[in-house]
Amino acid sequence: MNATVDPALLQRIQRHVNALKADVDSLAFEVEIDREAVKEALQDVEAALEELEKRVSRVEKGMKRLQDEQGAVKLNQEDLQQRVTQVEEQMISAIPQISCGN
Repeated sequence: MNATVDPALLQRIQRHVNALKADVDSLAFEVEIDREAVKEALQDVEAALEELEKRVSRVEKGMKRLQDEQGAVKLNQEDLQQRVTQVEEQMISAIPQISCGN
């Protein structure tokens, strides 16, 4: 799954999971096993959200790196275009000299 996730949304979900965990701790379950199962499931969700947050961070860093590389490529392209223009101008100025020399 390579979907991008909104970091603000991720943080909001984490806050809700944490609040839900606190609510579960305060509930009186008839069977302790049920309470523990719910707590374990919430811990799994929390761990998954933390991993998702790490992935979002890696994607954001990757996007930043790609933007930086794209900027460098654009600068190189502009430099190359300037050099081509200079060579063209030199060729144009050299053509009359070659014609006069014949």
